[in-house]
Amino acid sequence: MKLLPSIITLSLFVSCITNESQISADSKENTTEIITDKEQTAEPFALLELYTSEGCSDCPAAEALLNDIALEAWADRSYIYALSFHVDYWNKLGWKDEFSQSMFSDRQRAYRKVFGNEVVYTPQMIVNGTREFVGSDKDKTYFRH
Repeated sequence: MKLLPSIITLSLFVSCITNESQISADSKENTTEIITDKEQTAEPFALLELYTSEGCSDCPAAEALLNDIALEAWADRSYIYALSFHVDYWNKLGWKDEFSQSMFSDRQRAYRKVFGNEVVYTPQMIVNGTREFVGSDKDKTYFRH
């Protein structure tokens, strides 16, 4: 009698392993189909990063442009994500930017190395981490209709 529960348990275990292998194989096929479908329907997006400061006289125009782009994207339901990073290196000149953080300046300095720029500057806009330009330059922002 003690052998019967062990045989039933072993039988159930083997059955589960066999079914799990089949389910796993089926899941991989279905997953591939799902991924393929999602790749075909994925919407393009853009990530805009504006490096700015309250102590920068050229930055308000760039901030207004970023705001316009973000509002237009929201209205069009476009996937444009606008971020504003207030750098702290302008704080030394007497105007403390309450929104500035050293990690934002560090992030911009990392981009300086990536793009091979000699200096960091504001306003600087970076698109998808691959392109940079003066943040108030409307002609460089081809997101606008």
